[in-house]
Amino acid sequence: MFASSFLTGPRFIALLAVLILFLPVASPVLSNGWSNATADALFSQSGKFANKPQEKDSPPEKGLTAEARAIVRSAVPAVGLVMVKVGDEKNLSYRGSAVVVRSDGVVVTNHHVIYDKDSKTIYEGLYLRLPGEKESAASEAMYRLEIISVDRLRDLALLRVIDADRRKSDGMKLNLASLELGDEKKLELLDDVVVIGFPEKGGSSATLSVGVVEGIDPKGGWIKTDARLLHGNSGGAAVNSEGKLIGIATKVVADETESNVRLGMIGYLRSVSLVRQMMGKLYETGRDRERAAPPAPAVANSARRETLPAVKAVTVRGVVKDARTGNPIAGARVGLLVAGGYLNVANIITWGGTNAEGMFELEKPVLPGTYTLRVKVIGDSAYAPYGREVEIKPGATLRVELNPSRKQ
Repeated sequence: MFASSFLTGPRFIALLAVLILFLPVASPVLSNGWSNATADALFSQSGKFANKPQEKDSPPEKGLTAEARAIVRSAVPAVGLVMVKVGDEKNLSYRGSAVVVRSDGVVVTNHHVIYDKDSKTIYEGLYLRLPGEKESAASEAMYRLEIISVDRLRDLALLRVIDADRRKSDGMKLNLASLELGDEKKLELLDDVVVIGFPEKGGSSATLSVGVVEGIDPKGGWIKTDARLLHGNSGGAAVNSEGKLIGIATKVVADETESNVRLGMIGYLRSVSLVRQMMGKLYETGRDRERAAPPAPAVANSARRETLPAVKAVTVRGVVKDARTGNPIAGARVGLLVAGGYLNVANIITWGGTNAEGMFELEKPVLPGTYTLRVKVIGDSAYAPYGREVEIKPGATLRVELNPSRKQ
């Protein structure tokens, strides 16, 4: 009785007038579900809103446009699944993801994807399975890979296709789907990011995750994102709205309290600038088949891998002296850091100290490359701290000259 009287009374008429006044403003938000782009992103991750019609007349307020989504979809065939052969096992084991960055078969992935922690060596048999233009078993192709170069410090590796369907790549014309390298200098905060990879729990098909750029660390070579990264995404592609490669999915850092309450996650991408540097060295080292002299006759993979200088670590040695007198300085602390990295525990790679003759030998060997060298005399303010980038090469001895402190 109460409901009947309310629906026919003046209160109902007043309520109806309020609804008529506000519904035209509220309805676009309700129909779009926070905006068309957000609904599309949610659909791609959770399967919700599958039957929801989209308003074609109103463009999305944020996120990927319909044109950008089509471009990103075309990038999927250039991302593959990394498989490895372990021991004498006949079946290949799944390890992670990789990206084709050149159509003739040059591939990039994370170093930890191809590295066996138990044997402390790179897996002997490396394979890449590409999904093809259509996600079906018939369109998949398997390629065997060899190592071109590795950067263990930055957790990156360049590989190359050496055979496909039992045909050597030297005798065939490869024209694989590949990703163009983006311009990291144009990257800005809150730019759209799509991570393409093969997470362990995602089945055999590629999985896409949408997010934005949360932070950019040019010195460290990192790009931070809120796009979802899962086990197996390592080595996969992070592309922008133009479908260009901007980073390699590498790691996830969880924000947890002392009571193990997880507050959030940050995904870390290795910047495309590091990939560009590695590819630029192919010609310099004579390992580029397109631009360098013809390769030497083929040898067994294991023998070829042993000759790769990038895989071999070197012991860092040197001497510290007074810049004015040339006398050796004892008791100096020497540390090797990530190139351009700040002085903190996360960036210190190895360390050591000088003896009475000013000589030092750092505790852990490192791969050849560019690092930041830091030197400081503990308890002696007469010398200014030393810090600069150095090139570590096999057999080289570092010479450090400390200048007097300005406080003197």
